[in-house]
Amino acid sequence: MGGIGQIVYYALHRDVAKWPIRPKAGADITIEQMGELSGNIEMKAGKAFHKLYITDDEGKLDFEGVGEKDGKSFIVKLRVYNPGLQSKLLGFINLVKNDNLVFIVLGTVLGIAVGIMLSELRHKWETKIFQTLILLPYLLSWVICAYIGYAFMSKETGLINGVLSSLGMAKIDWYNDAGKWPFILTFVNLWKGIGYGSIVYMSTIIGIDRSLYESAMVDGASKWQQIVKITLPLLKSTVIMMLIMSIGRMFYSDFGLFYQIPMNSGSIFSTTQTIDTYVYRALMQQNDVGMSSAAGFYQSIVGFILVLSANMIVRKLSPDDAMF
Repeated sequence: MGGIGQIVYYALHRDVAKWPIRPKAGADITIEQMGELSGNIEMKAGKAFHKLYITDDEGKLDFEGVGEKDGKSFIVKLRVYNPGLQSKLLGFINLVKNDNLVFIVLGTVLGIAVGIMLSELRHKWETKIFQTLILLPYLLSWVICAYIGYAFMSKETGLINGVLSSLGMAKIDWYNDAGKWPFILTFVNLWKGIGYGSIVYMSTIIGIDRSLYESAMVDGASKWQQIVKITLPLLKSTVIMMLIMSIGRMFYSDFGLFYQIPMNSGSIFSTTQTIDTYVYRALMQQNDVGMSSAAGFYQSIVGFILVLSANMIVRKLSPDDAMF
């Protein structure tokens, strides 16, 4: 969203009580100063001075009356929205839904896999080192992650383009190529969040009675068979709980991921624009608190319904694993 494109201030001549003063020609002023106005426009009682601006993002036309009427400050604002705005909003919803489905599925699978691998480490120092390395990205702010990404993907000085140049290949303008960002966002989301998910699953695995594994080993079960027959079935409750919580945020986007990582590049809005980033930009540029509140309320209601629906399905299929 590019913001405000053109602004025109105007007032009816008959409504103006006093106009600004234009400097008189003389030796002490420059040619540029001849075009300047000094002073204030004073309107007649009950009349308003107007501001008209057209935003260059959604084709919105905004009209404001500025000034005083009957001794009170007053603003009259008229908005004409682009007819395609509703379809764009639906596009944001589909984008968030599809991205979050990928994040949930891959995050769950990789979180379980990494949690099982960490639980198989035999030495405490190994576990601590790998836990720290995997959890570290989760503790970094999105701003820091954005600059780490920029260090890799900058067209001129990025590490990736540096390697491509050394190999005689063309540089990639990552921040202007929307087609690559679904994969970039997925990778960054997994890199940052997999540490937290794996520790949750690992803590559940550590709580499993070790005698079950010892009995399986006595019966000749391989490590893979122990994972399939013991670990995964006993992880079911934790997995279901995490899935229900993730489904509740299906229509939310991670604001830092979709706003900070792309460095707010307008060329890739078709891929990175979500409800949260759209509302934020609209709030910052147009101060539209009403739309921001409505979007937040919508996301909360939909999330609440999704959690209830998911829990209801789980309760019918496996009552012991339902959250409530």
